[in-house]
Amino acid sequence: MAITKFAGRIGTAVLTLLVVGALAQPTRADPQSDHKAKFKDGCKSSNGSWIENPDGSYQCNTRGGETNICFKDTPPKPCVHKKL
Repeated sequence: MAITKFAGRIGTAVLTLLVVGALAQPTRADPQSDHKAKFKDGCKSSNGSWIENPDGSYQCNTRGGETNICFKDTPPKPCVHKKL
């Protein structure tokens, strides 16, 4: 009977740690907003012109006249690079 109580306590301790650990996990941003934030930072750091379009897409216009366009479902949909 003593072994059963000891095993029960260990099981309860392990279960408690698992539940607390699962609740303590940081929430991750969704892939689209994370990509959009990094894309925007990259655009600004390269002195590009950042534009958010009404359809949910966003783009960076470079000083050389090129445009990189990403979409509201990027990723997984890839961005598009356009040269003039």
